[in-house]
Amino acid sequence: MNISKKLQIWESAQLISSEQKEKILNYEQKQSRPLLYPAFLFISAFCIGIGILSLIAYNWDKLPDSLKLISDFILLTVCGLLVYKTTEQKKKTITESLKILYALLLLSSIGLIGQIYHLGDDLNAALFFWSLITFPLVLSCKKVILPIIWTYIFYTTAVIKLLTIDIVNQYFEQIVEISPFWVIWMNLILYLGIGQLISRFDISKKIAQAVKILFVMNIIGSVLFMEIFIPLDNSYEITTNPAVNKAFWILWLIGITAWGIALFLTSKTSRKNKEIPYYVLLGIMGVIMITLNLIMGRTNIGTEITASLLSFSVFLFVIYKGNQKRSKKLINLGSFLISVRFFIIYIQVFGNMMTTGLGLILSGIIFYLIGSNIYKLSHKIHSRLEESKHE
Repeated sequence: MNISKKLQIWESAQLISSEQKEKILNYEQKQSRPLLYPAFLFISAFCIGIGILSLIAYNWDKLPDSLKLISDFILLTVCGLLVYKTTEQKKKTITESLKILYALLLLSSIGLIGQIYHLGDDLNAALFFWSLITFPLVLSCKKVILPIIWTYIFYTTAVIKLLTIDIVNQYFEQIVEISPFWVIWMNLILYLGIGQLISRFDISKKIAQAVKILFVMNIIGSVLFMEIFIPLDNSYEITTNPAVNKAFWILWLIGITAWGIALFLTSKTSRKNKEIPYYVLLGIMGVIMITLNLIMGRTNIGTEITASLLSFSVFLFVIYKGNQKRSKKLINLGSFLISVRFFIIYIQVFGNMMTTGLGLILSGIIFYLIGSNIYKLSHKIHSRLEESKHE
């Protein structure tokens, strides 16, 4: 229901006057910003950047090296001047789009110089260098799109660069063999920790926001990996028993210690720190991942049930955050996802029942009971939200 319909209902119920309704509508219209225009600008900047790269690539052999470098310098200069001009005119959306274009042009410049002077074709090194020289540009961003791209590229290329060191790569391969889930879990902790450090030292609000978005995306990716890939992947073989492997427990002891220190420092900084619930969620996920590592390959049903607990922990966390932020949309989303997960579990366990008429009727009753209980729970949370708003 949109704001105008809500206000109409409130006016009919004599909660507000017609004059108040008009004032609210005028205020909301001034505050609202159409997303279509900025979206097209960002797409436009991306297409122009890729288009320039394509044109250069198509006519590459026909152009002399000096012309390539001069053209590249002119493009960078013009784009840089446009960024400066639009910043002065306070055209934020256009400026941010031009910054994305400028970042793409810088990447093409690195490739151009590398090819002319035969510096090699190491893509990871080129992207890492790009992330270093574009750092000041990212610090100036007022929107989060370029910081998300930059953060992901910088983090990924830095990790890959670290893994090129022989001794680090050897240890990493051993860790993956012992406990692949430990790597996933520590990656999540690292993302959250980096985001906190950036926020604490006030390096960049947009980069901190980008890290948080990527952290959430990594949680979703981890859950999907556990839920979909692991139960279906029969090729994964456990050569040793993790329960009696000392290295396995040492790894997780190090991970749990790192998690505990981070949680302690976070809670010590502020009792109302918003990051603490994320650490609690990671703690729950860590316990589930340890269990998965211990039972995977030995009991398929146990693996599927344990993997499904990951989903429930994340979905319940969505409801918790919805309650914390007083957001009905988040609560409804969490409730819906839990319902879908219950349905999938039911099909996995009692799929054969749904092939008969009696089985379908019984399944329908079970789904109704589960759905009604989830609805009652979400309704109670909604009621508490309404009560807290009136207090």
